[in-house]
Amino acid sequence: MGQKTRSVAIVAVIELMSWALNAQSAVNAGDNSGEFAELCALVALADAKPSPPADTGKADAEYDEIQRLNMSLSGESWQSMFSDKGEKKTWLTTIPTAIKDPGDWAEQWPDWQKAMEETTKPALMEDINKAGFSTLKGLQKAAVTSQARRLAMAARELRKKRLKLKTELATPTDQQTKEELNDAVYGVKSTEKQTAALATAIEGGAANYNTVCTGTGAEIKAKTVAAALACICCNAEASNAAQVCGTSVKLTNQWTVASNLVLNDLTQPLSFCPRHQKKTVTASDIEGPLTKLQNLIRVKSGAATLGATEDGSCTGKTDGGICIKITDWGSDGSKTIANGLPWAKKLNDLMINIQKREKAVAAAHTIDEEIKAVHKKLFALPGTTGAYSEINTAGAGVAAQTTTQSQKSGQEGSADCTTHKDNKTACEKTGKCQWKGGESDTKGDCKPKEGQEQTNTSAGKKEEKCKGKLEDDCK
Repeated sequence: MGQKTRSVAIVAVIELMSWALNAQSAVNAGDNSGEFAELCALVALADAKPSPPADTGKADAEYDEIQRLNMSLSGESWQSMFSDKGEKKTWLTTIPTAIKDPGDWAEQWPDWQKAMEETTKPALMEDINKAGFSTLKGLQKAAVTSQARRLAMAARELRKKRLKLKTELATPTDQQTKEELNDAVYGVKSTEKQTAALATAIEGGAANYNTVCTGTGAEIKAKTVAAALACICCNAEASNAAQVCGTSVKLTNQWTVASNLVLNDLTQPLSFCPRHQKKTVTASDIEGPLTKLQNLIRVKSGAATLGATEDGSCTGKTDGGICIKITDWGSDGSKTIANGLPWAKKLNDLMINIQKREKAVAAAHTIDEEIKAVHKKLFALPGTTGAYSEINTAGAGVAAQTTTQSQKSGQEGSADCTTHKDNKTACEKTGKCQWKGGESDTKGDCKPKEGQEQTNTSAGKKEEKCKGKLEDDCK
């Protein structure tokens, strides 16, 4: 066979295939089964009344115990700041005005105060005491306390990161999730299971097929998933396909397409949608059906159709099309199901918020695991010889430095008090010294009060030292 003869034969075959396709181009049973399945998946989501991804596995108990332990290792002068007169009865929930905030105490005060109050409750201190912290002495206690400070600070920084996720962890709420699903499917913002109604599922209520199923993206009357199902599963009074949404979807009610649809035209397709008991909705539960529906949309001459059509029209009949038609879709690719159909836009917005919440839940879970790891490391300190490495490696140097600092502070305090050794009134007025008595108010000993020898006498230095620091680091 020559080249010319072969070309003619190919053209003849193509023409024959084209004729055969055109001869069978009328809408048939099952043609909209794909659209039906994806729309029903969205109906099932709304009917299941699911909740958004939950923020579970929190490390609140571990975090609180870390702070409680840290506070229990602090000195009395620090602990006394959190209750009125240091009596541990009336708790000061905010930083007192008499205490100048060196930079971040006001932010940390609620955690500190809560921890201090909890140290007075035996039940909450039981695990801490069992771990061996209450029996630590001397250099061992100093080493454990030093590491506990750092671990408590690490836990606090992790908690701050978690708090920044607060909005994303709470959006959308359980109520918002249920309401948005019902609104997209039934046109009703409610948390309760809904049934379809003409007045809410269709913009403006009942109308004929063309009015409901064809229009611009902004004006189309099929504003809900329920209405979309009525359009693509329509069983017209003539030239109909009773099983267009699947061979098992056998509609008995007929819609006279030139007239307003009745309630059965809306509810019967829904009755064939399978249901499931889904407790949690994920972003993929919404994204999956929307993506598949997007792939089923056909665009021709700037108009888009969802569902089967013979000639690009949506008439409700097999010789035209059983579909939804958006007349202003355009051909530049800017329109998608997410911005081209009202109900799909609502679902897409919900999906985006759920995605953000899922990411926040995952991030929060990672932080919680890190806090739990800090807690585990902290509670292992009393039984770990490595906990004393600071003291063991520094040896006498650390002890000598501590002694020198204590002596220096004591000398400063003593020098300040001894200047008032001949005046009881002046001695007590300093607030740092106490009169030890003698032959009279002009003869005796003026000594530093107990604990004052460890007080930094420079307020300016204290503020700088304490900024961003913890408990005993600021004494």
